[in-house]
Amino acid sequence: MAIMYPANIDYMESTPSEREFFYALKNQLNDEVYVFFSISWITFDNRTRKMSETDFLIFDPKYGYLVIEVKGGHQLHVENNVWYLHDDYGIRTLKKSPFDQAEQNMYYFLKYYQQQYNFSFKGTFGYMVAYPNFVVNNPEMLGNRPKSVTIDYSDMKDLNLKIREAFNFWRGHKEPYQRVFTEDQKQKFLKLVEKRVAISAAAGSLIQHKDKQLEIINRVQDNYITFLTNYNRVLVKGGAGTGKTWIAIKYSNLQSRNGLTVLLTCKSIELSTMIKQHTDERVQVTSFAVLKSIDNSHNETPQVFYDVIVIDEGQDFNYDEIKFICSMLKNNTSKLYVFYDETQNVLNTKINFEEFIKEPPYVLRENLRNTMNIYQYATSKTNLGTDVITNPIIGPTPEIIQINTFNQLINKLEDLLNEMIIDEHVNSADITIIIDDKLSSNITLDCIGQYTLTEEIQTIPGEIRKFTTSRFKGLESSVVFYIRPQKSYPNYDYVAYTRAKYYLYEVIYDGK
Repeated sequence: MAIMYPANIDYMESTPSEREFFYALKNQLNDEVYVFFSISWITFDNRTRKMSETDFLIFDPKYGYLVIEVKGGHQLHVENNVWYLHDDYGIRTLKKSPFDQAEQNMYYFLKYYQQQYNFSFKGTFGYMVAYPNFVVNNPEMLGNRPKSVTIDYSDMKDLNLKIREAFNFWRGHKEPYQRVFTEDQKQKFLKLVEKRVAISAAAGSLIQHKDKQLEIINRVQDNYITFLTNYNRVLVKGGAGTGKTWIAIKYSNLQSRNGLTVLLTCKSIELSTMIKQHTDERVQVTSFAVLKSIDNSHNETPQVFYDVIVIDEGQDFNYDEIKFICSMLKNNTSKLYVFYDETQNVLNTKINFEEFIKEPPYVLRENLRNTMNIYQYATSKTNLGTDVITNPIIGPTPEIIQINTFNQLINKLEDLLNEMIIDEHVNSADITIIIDDKLSSNITLDCIGQYTLTEEIQTIPGEIRKFTTSRFKGLESSVVFYIRPQKSYPNYDYVAYTRAKYYLYEVIYDGK
């Protein structure tokens, strides 16, 4: 059984023919073969943003890689070099020959490899077109290519043989002499593809797939909320990225629309700023420090009372602070919801909710934020959050960079930022630099190259967010540069690692 990325495609936008082909490859190819589905990337043609995609990329360590374009329907015909696809909805004109499209995508990965590593790809490379639903018996439908690079319905029961045949064709076609494809080159190519997936996601090319996943997530979260609204006092526990804050926001909006007065509070000013952007204007959203200064008015008893109080990042609150918040409930039937994660208790607060909420917590276990690689990296490095189920979206293993001097730090960060923003078209607003709290006093940065660093949640073009670990807790970023000393606390590392959705650089620097 092949190694599939992602492991399943239920959450992704895919056609019936793509799904059929995906599972056929999964079940028929050998277990050392990697299959990547729907790799996207962004290029600019005359300053016009262009989205490109390959349906499948197959990597076999014995050979190299093939890109495959899949076409569904039940018939194709070609007139004057224009390709027409017949399906259940009629006849659709294709933008170009599927063979030309596959060939173009093949060269993209070849060029990308050479750009990244400054040497040519030594393995076999080629392309194919697959028609899973019908037999190809017209030479014109082969695009003037040999049958070896075409998969049709008659080949679907032995894809392992067909893929091997294609590799052998391309090896003989392009390589009359044997080239050495080393283990290092194989690992570099795999890393390259994983990087391409993650950076493309950070640059927005996975928006459609993420929207599909979010539809599923929204349904699950809505079911949670429907269930939990039957209770007045609720604890919700979950690891990083399990959707606690979003459920808190949705629940608060729901109760506000029902005409109840709602308070949503947390310790972090930055998190409360983000939450305000997603809540109904009638929901009172404020950090705890501001809440005390406004509602306490220097008195021991609060001046404002609420039907519903929601506490996010509840592990940050001590007994007296929870008690004060509870005193703002209107009466004994008012609702109190607390969302928390013990593994993110970077303030070392003694957590004690038992007096206020008698029932045991409801537990969220599925990570919805990070790629599988980032979350597995976080748990392996810290041994925290190991009970959380990882996200099926893949990405590269986080990169570890050892830095010795401050000048090296600045130069390396500038190079990586230029690669992300200029070369890969990632928006600067989707990048965050996180600095370990105990290292932050040794790193005073206002800018890196042409990029201004800011401690504002909302940025303008050319700005990069910069926060300490404790201040960015509860938030997320597509790309994270985490700067930490050689010796750091596991719970701080866990928080910092899990802020990164798609790409994580771990920069180890002791402030010299």
